[in-house]
Amino acid sequence: MSVLPSSVRESAPASLAVVPPPAGAMTLKQAAAYLQVSVAHLLNAINERIPGTPVLRHARVGRRILFKRVWLDQWLDETAAEGKLW
Repeated sequence: MSVLPSSVRESAPASLAVVPPPAGAMTLKQAAAYLQVSVAHLLNAINERIPGTPVLRHARVGRRILFKRVWLDQWLDETAAEGKLW
């Protein structure tokens, strides 16, 4: 389902069409909402800027950063087990 109105969708080139993430994948914003943290915190976790915290597994598709819910749950479990929860 596209978020663009039908009049815009029909006239927009295919390269500009809004494509939702694949089923089971979350965008950076969706992952931040799921974990109840800021987008900046997730970016820090991805870029290994949080000492003592495991790197957050992710996939990059072009500029997009995608996460599987399983990866987020595993990261949360590992972080909690180390006592480094936020």
